[in-house]
Amino acid sequence: ISQGTELGQQVKAIVEAGNLVPDELTSALVRDRVAQEDAANGFLLDGYPRNTAQVAHLDDILAEQGTSLDAVIELAVPREESIARLALRATEQGRADDTEEAIERRLAVYAEQTAPLAQAYSDRGIRIEVNGFGELDEITAAIIDGIGRLPN
Repeated sequence: ISQGTELGQQVKAIVEAGNLVPDELTSALVRDRVAQEDAANGFLLDGYPRNTAQVAHLDDILAEQGTSLDAVIELAVPREESIARLALRATEQGRADDTEEAIERRLAVYAEQTAPLAQAYSDRGIRIEVNGFGELDEITAAIIDGIGRLPN
């Protein structure tokens, strides 16, 4: 979005309307981004994949590159805290997509489509669940610790 690309402008319109970006468009963005030179030695995806279709897309993208995921980090945050954080973000950043209605819709979609992915990544042995409630340095340390406990 910040670079003003065609894909970015499509995403901006969808997000500003408070909607989720369709799987095909999101996956196209990810495919483009992870193919860039600065992602050659690794990358971090935030909020992707969010459903089983995107898991399949990501698996395909990574297979084409001859790589795979090392870890999936799940930040566990109570629903009330998620709502409070998103409401604060809306106020601080003037985010048009963080209306009360949009927040409720995103949390419902998360419960229905994203939460079940935890088991899929647990089955692959790469899921790390981290308490996402607390101080940033504590959460960061827990993530680093969790990654360090994964088999190589």
